[in-house]
Amino acid sequence: MDYQKGGKFFSLSENWGQYSGLLEETAALNDKGNNVRDAVADGGGVHVVGVTENGDPYDDYVEATSYFTQWYANRLAEPFIHDASYIKLRELSLSYDFARLFESNFIKGVQIGFVARNIWRIAVAKDNVHRWDPSELARTYGEGGQLPGTKSYGFNIRLSF
Repeated sequence: MDYQKGGKFFSLSENWGQYSGLLEETAALNDKGNNVRDAVADGGGVHVVGVTENGDPYDDYVEATSYFTQWYANRLAEPFIHDASYIKLRELSLSYDFARLFESNFIKGVQIGFVARNIWRIAVAKDNVHRWDPSELARTYGEGGQLPGTKSYGFNIRLSF
């Protein structure tokens, strides 16, 4: 088992996915029940509530293209920084010694085993909504557009003479 509590990582895939419109949330429904990708004039758009640079309240709908491209164009990183906590079953190894079945002067022991790695990501932090595996990140600072981690399974036979 592997466990990590705390730490942070940056998700470049989420950053690019928001910017390019590839992630599920870029095609979500707004609070009017319309797709955020629809034109604001047709009831679409992203509902933005906040303040302007002058401190005045802002509550309006913004075209999805304008809203989502801000993440890359302005280099806003905060929405893509996540807690790196996780629990996973890293490796499982089972073997059995068949030495009693082989009573031979030549073969002293036979052991057959099964090995599996990265077989179960039990939990990740709640803010890690895309369930990236923090233990498999390719970069020291975070997830950099990598492929998901792989599981591996194997068998082994050990003979003692």
